[in-house]
Amino acid sequence: MSRLDALRQDFVPGSSSISEAIEPETETVSSSSSSSSETVSTASLTAAASTAAATAASASTTSTTTTTTTINSNKKNITVGAYYYPWHNDDFHNDQGYLRAKLYPQQGPELGEYDDTEKYTIQQHIKFSDIGNINLWVTSWWGPERIEDITTQDTIMNLVEKENHPLKIALLYETTNRLTIDGEWALNADRVQSDIEYIQKEYFDQYTNSYYMIDGKPVIFIYLARKLERFGDYTKNESLLQRTVALMRETATQDIYVVGDHGFDPYPDDRMSDKAGLFNSSLLALDAISNYDIYGSVVGSSGNMYPGKERLDSYYFEHQRTWKAVAADFGCAYIPSVKPGYNDKGVRLDAMKTPLSRRLTPDSPEGSFFDASLERAMQLIDANADNLLMVTSFNEWHEDTQIEPVELEVETTEPYDLTTGLAYVGYGTLYLDILKNATTQYNSFSEYSIEYNVNNNV
Repeated sequence: MSRLDALRQDFVPGSSSISEAIEPETETVSSSSSSSSETVSTASLTAAASTAAATAASASTTSTTTTTTTINSNKKNITVGAYYYPWHNDDFHNDQGYLRAKLYPQQGPELGEYDDTEKYTIQQHIKFSDIGNINLWVTSWWGPERIEDITTQDTIMNLVEKENHPLKIALLYETTNRLTIDGEWALNADRVQSDIEYIQKEYFDQYTNSYYMIDGKPVIFIYLARKLERFGDYTKNESLLQRTVALMRETATQDIYVVGDHGFDPYPDDRMSDKAGLFNSSLLALDAISNYDIYGSVVGSSGNMYPGKERLDSYYFEHQRTWKAVAADFGCAYIPSVKPGYNDKGVRLDAMKTPLSRRLTPDSPEGSFFDASLERAMQLIDANADNLLMVTSFNEWHEDTQIEPVELEVETTEPYDLTTGLAYVGYGTLYLDILKNATTQYNSFSEYSIEYNVNNNV
């Protein structure tokens, strides 16, 4: 019996219990109503990246393979992080809507449509996080004095500090409103400098015990870093991302640890083209990369709502393995990420995007995609990035990526225009239980075996 089957034995629906064109995934719904410039030749950087990509693809066969990966060799426990969205105030984020509120029957948060400016809500979310072994929240940050900033400081961090809770907090720098001018990607130097001065004073300096650090450096995640690398002066190897990170480092009064979400799709050939210098300068600017957008890579243009084992194997063992190797060649660490599913039709129905099922196949149980993703992602954990694993997300209800507990309720596929026939169930704490079991296993054993079938040619 798998650990997921064991969990499901105790899962009885109906019993009581305690989201600019981003292709293919649209940027997270608006939160309101509304390194160094090191000189390295492009040729040498391109050669280095080509070498890393070739190395990662060296074992070129298409076969069923059993891999036994040595994990946790340094005996350091995994750090489990989750993207946290502190924008659910008294109207549950401006009444923008979410899938589960529109299902028949509804499947709302176990806490109800909460106000996360309230201490009680955060206390309960911390308790939920404890269930899932989550010890880091990466909170969405849209600028000084915005609701997310106020909630993160006044409610979350104050509570964590006062109660001396081991939960750590880092910021997700939301570039869609911090690095745009008149709707176009651009470096607003005054804004970035002001933002980092504010973050340094109000977060890094103020919350020295609870702000998350790697190698003694406060960590900041940059959303859509993979977009920013595409803009800039390729004749000078200066991407928008490189210029932004360099300004951040110059402004901060201490060394900072910067993470970009570059692990998107297979390693693309155009990054070896005449614009390769933009990509290379971006990786040189970062400390680590991750793969926030799993949906876009797993579903993409295929239109297949069920990820399936082969596609998931390819995603982690081909594509993400290559990203990890390329990143390492540029001195970047790698942070694997997992996601339970995706469906933004509750807020963006007109976008007509294919949802991503929470089940690996039509015949698989609830949570099987998440469970299988964890098995694969944990083999890519990097000791150089604090053994960090990220979950997208704790509570992004608009895109239905949340693992936060949902009211236990019977399975439904209605209404069809929102579910596209996928089954949704009020799952209780199932996803937290899956996460706990998987990460506890990682912390307990030194080896991890999994059988997969992929073409290793990346």
